[in-house]
Amino acid sequence: MIIDDSLIPSTTDASDIGTSLRYWKDVYVQRYYVDNNACYIASTGGMGAEDMMFTDTNTGTKTLAELAEPSVISHSLTDGAPTDAQIDAATGTTPAAVGSGWRTTILDSDGSALMYIIISDGTNWQYTALTIAL
Repeated sequence: MIIDDSLIPSTTDASDIGTSLRYWKDVYVQRYYVDNNACYIASTGGMGAEDMMFTDTNTGTKTLAELAEPSVISHSLTDGAPTDAQIDAATGTTPAAVGSGWRTTILDSDGSALMYIIISDGTNWQYTALTIAL
């Protein structure tokens, strides 16, 4: 069957394509939208990690290769005791927005230059200050 027009459900968020027991083998699409366009996955045409683009409201657009790289944020923090507000400002988000298990690394950009591993439990930020090996 060839469809030359849009395939549109009669009601929003009420229909599935396939089931948990009978599913499609492959799906070929130009762009895949999730959660009513809040995020989407697209390809730039190539087959490598640098060609697969992920876009959402928190991180913007990043390639699969960029998402796989560990990132370190540089931001001013209170030495040894960063505040929630400082971590919110450094990450550009909140624990509630990113959910439980989200993590990043922040390098204090002034003072001690301590590095912190930051983890969200979905409600609060938790951190560990790293020490320099001797």
